[in-house]
Amino acid sequence: CGYVTPIGKQFTPFGRKPEELDINDADHYILGVDLNLSSGICGVVTDVKGRIIREYKKVNVPQRYEEALQAFYRVLDGMTADYAGKSILGIGIAQQGFVDAKRGVSVYFPHVEGWADVPLQEMVEQRYGCYTQLMHDPNCVLIAEKHTGDSFMSIAENAALIRIDGGIGMSLMLNGEIYEGSGGQAGEFGHVTMDPEGPLCACGKRGCLGAYASIDGIVRRFAERAEAGEPTAVPADSRDIQLLADAARSGDALCRDLFRRMGENLGLALSNLFNTFSPEIVVLYGLATAYKDLFFDALTSSLHAHIYATIPAKVQVSALGTNAPALGAALTVSDRLLEKIAPLG
Repeated sequence: CGYVTPIGKQFTPFGRKPEELDINDADHYILGVDLNLSSGICGVVTDVKGRIIREYKKVNVPQRYEEALQAFYRVLDGMTADYAGKSILGIGIAQQGFVDAKRGVSVYFPHVEGWADVPLQEMVEQRYGCYTQLMHDPNCVLIAEKHTGDSFMSIAENAALIRIDGGIGMSLMLNGEIYEGSGGQAGEFGHVTMDPEGPLCACGKRGCLGAYASIDGIVRRFAERAEAGEPTAVPADSRDIQLLADAARSGDALCRDLFRRMGENLGLALSNLFNTFSPEIVVLYGLATAYKDLFFDALTSSLHAHIYATIPAKVQVSALGTNAPALGAALTVSDRLLEKIAPLG
């Protein structure tokens, strides 16, 4: 089948020398795609050992189902066209929102109108004719972090990965395995309630962590407070998180307070996570980590103010780039394919 290749004879003092085999990484490829409203649609091509061969720049996600699906297909069409005539063994999809990974169904994609219960895994398999795996995006980032990151995550058996972009998602690893929960719904860390009387979240509930600590949440809180008359150098109708961060770094009191509150709420939520599961490490990933200088001290203070005294708490910001979800999706596909072909080797 060409999946393995001989690399020489093993030395043994007796009998026939056995052939030493390795994975053939020259002729087989895996595609990984990240489908996320905040960071766009990003793609990578890897060999079967998980090494990135090529990266694809992001494409924005339209906010209607049919247009979003076609944008997703255009990215994959381009990737498969570039590797026409090559062996594409599989496609991994990391997706924001609610994913039923066991059925391969994208149940919900936030802010994309008409996207509901989409059998995305089956659709991609039929369109491209190869094995496909659909996963919740924080799980993919955790896998990439464990395989290739430079954090303590690489040796941890109990850990969490928090992705903070427009929303907040979590992947939880227990005893070396990703915990998906009942129906695959574990990891909605952004909807941990911080204040039952707090601001309205995009989910329709009040006081969710995401309403305070996600990029979208910070932007909404800024608009509410600026329109209520709080002084700020930033126009009240601004929806640019970078502009808010720049203002905070320049001393704007309202913007500084928003990021401080972000850190305090993240720290409080993480204290509950540590008190409940006692992970060895929590890694933060996502677009919001570009502003860690504005919230990380407040996070640390809040975490240590609420964590149980004997529980160690290690929180680290990921050094991986924006391709981590796509890479993690490709690594998952590669691992599962190698499990299938191992008996053939």
